[in-house]
Amino acid sequence: MYEFLDDKLFLHQLDNLRVREEFVRITVLSWQEDPIQEIQGKVISGSLNIDGSSSLRRTANLTVFAEEMVNDLTQIDDLLSINRKIKLELGIVNTVPEYKYSVFDEDLKKNLHYTINYQDKYGDIVWFPLGYFVIFDPNISHGTSGVTISLTLKDKMCLLNGDAGGIIPAAVEFHTREQEGPTGDVYVDNPTIRQIILEVVNHWGEENLAKIIISDVDERIKQVMQWSGSTPLYYYQTVDEEGIINHHYSVTYPQGVDAADIVTYELGQDVGFIITDFTYPGELIGDVGQTVTSILDQIIQLLGNYEYFYDVFGNFRFQEIKNYLNTTYTSYQSYGENSDEATGNQNDTMVSKAESQYKSAELVSDVEQNYMIDLSGGMPVYKFIQSPLVSAYSNAPLYTNVKNDYVVWGVRTDSLGNQFPIRYHLAIDKRPQKVALENVDGTITYDYYGEHKGIELYTDEFGVIRGRSYILTIPTYTDLPKLGYTDRYYYVIDENKYYVWKEISYPKGVYEEYTPNFDTVIRTKDWREELYYQGLEATNTGTDFPYYYTELIEEWPKLYDLSTQTFNPAIAKDPSTIDFYLDIIDSGSDIGKYSVSNIGRRSTVVNEDGINCVFEQEVPDIVFIETGQDSDEMQFLKEECDKMGQVWTQVSSDVYDLLIMGGWQNSAYQRVCDMLYQYTNMNNSITITSMPIYYLEPNTRITVEDPPAGIYGDYIIKSISIPLDINSQMSITASKALQKI
Repeated sequence: MYEFLDDKLFLHQLDNLRVREEFVRITVLSWQEDPIQEIQGKVISGSLNIDGSSSLRRTANLTVFAEEMVNDLTQIDDLLSINRKIKLELGIVNTVPEYKYSVFDEDLKKNLHYTINYQDKYGDIVWFPLGYFVIFDPNISHGTSGVTISLTLKDKMCLLNGDAGGIIPAAVEFHTREQEGPTGDVYVDNPTIRQIILEVVNHWGEENLAKIIISDVDERIKQVMQWSGSTPLYYYQTVDEEGIINHHYSVTYPQGVDAADIVTYELGQDVGFIITDFTYPGELIGDVGQTVTSILDQIIQLLGNYEYFYDVFGNFRFQEIKNYLNTTYTSYQSYGENSDEATGNQNDTMVSKAESQYKSAELVSDVEQNYMIDLSGGMPVYKFIQSPLVSAYSNAPLYTNVKNDYVVWGVRTDSLGNQFPIRYHLAIDKRPQKVALENVDGTITYDYYGEHKGIELYTDEFGVIRGRSYILTIPTYTDLPKLGYTDRYYYVIDENKYYVWKEISYPKGVYEEYTPNFDTVIRTKDWREELYYQGLEATNTGTDFPYYYTELIEEWPKLYDLSTQTFNPAIAKDPSTIDFYLDIIDSGSDIGKYSVSNIGRRSTVVNEDGINCVFEQEVPDIVFIETGQDSDEMQFLKEECDKMGQVWTQVSSDVYDLLIMGGWQNSAYQRVCDMLYQYTNMNNSITITSMPIYYLEPNTRITVEDPPAGIYGDYIIKSISIPLDINSQMSITASKALQKI
């Protein structure tokens, strides 16, 4: 019936008809959605509003003029009673001219000519489906000129959200269910999230199972598992004679294995995955008076970037929203390899497994940005490029939405229950640049960021290696500050001696005579190290220190070994244990137009207790299979992994039994990525006024170009308002869709 909706050539020609005659067809349905009678007439007034941000997607109001003889409106009161539903369609008289084309026949060696008569193919009127609705407050007027029908309509979501149904009359546990076994025994199991959605919409929303369509929600998933043993878990690999890599986990230290090849996991660390049913991780209880949509909203909150709504055919749909960032509670990061430097800026050298994942944009052509959000969702469904259908464009960029300085705070809890404040700071700013050195052969190398003399390294009372800065000159010994600083020299003129503050127990301390080594030259290898030393120098020379020095002075030496100029080994082992990280997306990157030097510092700060790490821990992409379980179940899991191309390993029960559900890390890094997506655009909202296009849907991608309005690129439709009367135009509201940032 609606085959023409897949014929893009026909739709394009239909959209561009200079003269269109339109009709609205109302099909009255029983409560079970069986057709009862059609009411067809010309629209006097009305509109259809489609909101992509609401589960109640479609609402409509319309007034239709109908001829009594055609529609037998003597029974209109029965037709539009409270136990009826409405199917709404809009028809356009099909005056699309026939389409002629030729195809060269290889056998006959000649062109064969064909003609498509669209009237024969699709009929004299093509009917666009606009949705299935429930009637609210109908109004019928019968005069000498005919019958006028006024209707207020809501789509079938009103049967789930409490407007006309979907109320839960008693407390219901959706995360568990009772099942009867083969012997009559009753046992309790956990339904999958997909089964919960089916149950709540079908049983409590009274929707036909055949009309419930659930997409992008798997029955089986890889669940992150955490080590709960009081002793460490050891992981290592071996290679057999055929070159196949075997993965091993053991609660005893492996003998005969190089210590460098052994990864040790402690209590509370994520260690791998299991294949399991995708169940709700916790309690999902519908209280008395709650609605079906409130249960669905809780599932959406868990899954992340999902939506549910009724489509134009009256089907309930639950699916992932396309073209947006996807986040789920089972997400994990995989790490790439460090890239070697090409020119100018080299890759940072934090740790081999983690730094390349968390490194921001570099000033080299072959290094990808790591603060990247891929919003690609396929080709646009429609292109408004010099379209004759459009009568007006409106563009409203919001300058206040742009930010270039992001600080995210959270709280990290270690395995002993101790809590530590954590912070991730990212800015779009100018990084220090490496010094260009010309070699004998004329080539250029970039080995360091800067040289610093007169700075000496020392170890503080906590064992942290720090830098001691330039000299602070003091007239006499008695003029030394009562409270000194361990990170600087004090030169007393009247004695010609150097002193350092020896902190015994804060705030008490003593000065000790010291002979500094001024011959040391430090060449910085990391740009944060360069900012750290610039700040040390500026502190005592009366110059401005870098903006980021106030946080680097305390936190940077904890991350970075200043003596070896490498990141501390503990960070390399598990970067999820750090409490601070600073990164800068250089102003030479694609979003450098929003840098601090261009528009000033525009900061946004987030403080969320739910953020529990700076970086998520690396989770080995290995599935555990217990050796002691049923052989058929083991074989099923192995075949399931093999079909997925998933690496698996068999582990003993003493390992498997100490695995608990993990994957609860919520990193500040990921939160910063979300903020970059949100705040590195002007939140462009455009409005398009055009002739009605009845097959467009919200949350889909369109391409729009209108140079006079400054509109270029792809946009995501947010809402649509379609007139249902003659000679009116539709309105589309859309927001900018960024591919990558």
